[in-house]
Amino acid sequence: QQQQQQQQNCYQSTTLDCMFERGKKNKVSMDDALTVTSSLRGSDKADVATSNKLMNHLMEGNWERGLDRLSRKPGDIEEQYLFLHEALQNKAPLEVVDALCKARPDAVYHQETAHSMMALHVACERGLSLDVVKYLHKAFPEAATRTCNGGMLPLHLASVSNACRAPVISYLLSVYPEGADAKDKKGMTPLEYIQHSFHPHQQILYREFERGRPFWAAKDLKDPKGCPFSLLICERKWEEALDRLTKFPEEATIWSNYKGLRFLPIHYACKYKAPVNVVSELAELHPFGLSLTCQEFDMTALHLACQHGTNLEVIKILVQAHAGAASHKDDLGLLPLHLACAQGTTTVVVETLLRAYPEAVSVSDAKGYTPRVYAEACSHPHSKIVLELLAE
Repeated sequence: QQQQQQQQNCYQSTTLDCMFERGKKNKVSMDDALTVTSSLRGSDKADVATSNKLMNHLMEGNWERGLDRLSRKPGDIEEQYLFLHEALQNKAPLEVVDALCKARPDAVYHQETAHSMMALHVACERGLSLDVVKYLHKAFPEAATRTCNGGMLPLHLASVSNACRAPVISYLLSVYPEGADAKDKKGMTPLEYIQHSFHPHQQILYREFERGRPFWAAKDLKDPKGCPFSLLICERKWEEALDRLTKFPEEATIWSNYKGLRFLPIHYACKYKAPVNVVSELAELHPFGLSLTCQEFDMTALHLACQHGTNLEVIKILVQAHAGAASHKDDLGLLPLHLACAQGTTTVVVETLLRAYPEAVSVSDAKGYTPRVYAEACSHPHSKIVLELLAE
């Protein structure tokens, strides 16, 4: 039995190297490449697992019994510090993670011996939910910057795991933007692992990484060290905003974070229906910003302007500066024309959008609806005229 255990440990220690090479040659799923947390089932825990009922319940994924045992016999968790790691390995729900962390707060600091993985590393490699990842990060924020034996950050491990969803990777980018450029001992960045994988959300993840460090390093909207200009826009203090922009034109390019979503000043301006002169200044100072999407459903400034019923002059400025936005679909498959029709826009706005992208009239969103469907559902007085225009 000891010989079999030694052979198993040897196999586990070489799995990553073998699968990595195979992945490069055959582009197989890199999810199989990281079985490093399987070392938690190694000999260093075997004796405890056979005698400790709490560990047995966690290994079996019997969460109800595990919580019951922990409440009745809290002393069980003092015998060993890998209880949390084992629970994460078996994809424990947040309730279990919370109970284990409260019973043994130092568990989030510990690293398992085989690959020096902390709890956050295990959660990312196993593809656990965003709630669990956030919980572990807040318990020990520095874990996002720590690497395991392979030089891998939690972001690397999340990028390798096909089970890990895009919101988790976005969160890891936001808490440690420098991680996007970090290379492990194989010389691989997190994005390069995604390129080798068959992740179901690969294209979305490409977009998130391509946003760049300034995007992910965005400060809170009300942070004094953030972007005061954006805050003035949100407060609709237009004259003060223009005065600020004259003194600090570079603030037109600064991302800020509002309720967990990142926006440029031009996005706020369109969202809060800024006057034409404010939008015009922003379009001139940062024209590239008109092609960039915010985190609110991946919308461009033109989408936001159409959704919030901005006037024709603003729409014209946005279309003239970047007509390509008229053909961009947001996360719901909506074009600016869909949003404009849903808000009961005027015929001149529809004409402006159609000149930029004539094919928009027949484009369906994620639900299969064309702009005409939204115009029909809108009770605005302009809707009948808009329908006639869309039918031509």
